[in-house]
Amino acid sequence: MTHAFDAEADEKAYWRFGDLTVLLNPAFEATRYTPLHRIAMGADYSRYEAPLLVSITSSADQATGMAFPAGRTINTFFERYAKSSEEKIANRRTMGHFAPYITHELSSYGKEDAPPECVGANGIKSSKGGALDVQEASDKLLMEQKNREHFFCDNGEWSESQFKLKPGKWVRKFCGGTQLALTNGKENSPIWNISTDASIINGHNDIMEPKLVDFFRQLYLDTVIIPKSNCRRAFN
Repeated sequence: MTHAFDAEADEKAYWRFGDLTVLLNPAFEATRYTPLHRIAMGADYSRYEAPLLVSITSSADQATGMAFPAGRTINTFFERYAKSSEEKIANRRTMGHFAPYITHELSSYGKEDAPPECVGANGIKSSKGGALDVQEASDKLLMEQKNREHFFCDNGEWSESQFKLKPGKWVRKFCGGTQLALTNGKENSPIWNISTDASIINGHNDIMEPKLVDFFRQLYLDTVIIPKSNCRRAFN
């Protein structure tokens, strides 16, 4: 069970069975994800909820991008498909390499494009070398929190004590050099299938890139704190 950091009742995170499930370069056919994708895309969402499932696949992952479809093509050579060729393709590619199922794009941005709150923010390591000290970590969290609230205040709205992201595509910049763009998903869906590139994940097992770690750490906070009902309070 998840609890919010905010004290006000209307700002507590919603109860959920788990905080966040993450898949990195998942190596299974997209057809296994099809039912969940259809449910997520077909539902109407009355409020924003932090993602329950986040899958990220890199275009630089040759294991899932090249080896997997080659193997599946051989294994499924004699299979027949009742409907369109889309089902055939989905049965031979992973969910992260099947364009119709991609909901978000995760990419890098340069220091000159950092959000105002993130200017001067270090990554997961101290500028002095080694781990962040207490003061550096505290300053970093404050920067990230202000940046987070700015995004939700700019892109969301409150109605009947519930928060929703406004309709339309958005781009959210995180401290640490990553930005997430909604491309083909629903604004408030808790199911995300993200495509990224070599600047974030350079290969099948490259899962400890500081940018990626920073991204997930900040995203996790969405599961325990929902946006403030009064945006002016967020920046005090």
